Amino acid sequence: GALYPDLAETITTPKAGESQARTSFQPSSPPGRFPAPSTAPNAAPAGCRPEYLPDGSLDLTKYKLPSVVVLDLDDTCWLHHGLDANPKFQPPFSICPKTGGVKDAFGQEVKVVPDLRTILRTLRNYNISIAVASHNGQPAWCRQVMDCVRVDPDTTWGDLMQEELCVIQWEGAYWPMKKQHLEDIRGIVGCEYTEMVLFDDGKNIIFQAWDLGVVAVRCAGMGLTVARFLEAMSWVGFTRPKPAKNGWQGVKRKY
Repeated sequence: GALYPDLAETITTPKAGESQARTSFQPSSPPGRFPAPSTAPNAAPAGCRPEYLPDGSLDLTKYKLPSVVVLDLDDTCWLHHGLDANPKFQPPFSICPKTGGVKDAFGQEVKVVPDLRTILRTLRNYNISIAVASHNGQPAWCRQVMDCVRVDPDTTWGDLMQEELCVIQWEGAYWPMKKQHLEDIRGIVGCEYTEMVLFDDGKNIIFQAWDLGVVAVRCAGMGLTVARFLEAMSWVGFTRPKPAKNGWQGVKRKY
């Protein structure tokens, strides 16, 4: 369950010409829980609006930036528990000419989370490395999907990825947690765990990441959103209390 069930979270993507998304956010810290994310040393004041640049990316000038952002795939970047689960997709994947989304060989849509493109564009603009840490059983399919997610008309998610930072493994030391994924990525990027951010839907994976020093936000339910992304950015470079028993999921916001 969410930490703040009385607050709903929806994301409004800015339209052309708009510099900000609408938001109303007044979180509080429930008794017996760790402080709400709005109390993070780098957090924006309650009620403020995420700021967007003209290209639709987020303005992160007020945040301390990580060296790398690590993305889980299933139930985080797309709303499916595996590409070969129910419903099972069939490669090859391609860009749908009508919607601009991703479809499989039968025309089934891959439900990529709506805010992913904005977040990828933001990471590119700030030269933050992008990595993947996944247990998906079809790594080749995942890479096809990434090659079909457009960040802008001339660039896809796949174009932004270094092959060695795409760690899609589920056997041996890579199962059932993601310490090995994070260790591999840390070694390739050449950074400390405290300079890493992880988004994942797994509760225990989030706990483990925090134990390592990684800023980690759980993306259960609706996957990765702008709200959850900014909550993670607000904790980069600062020490935060360990998540509560139900795992850190980020504060629910209404934009």
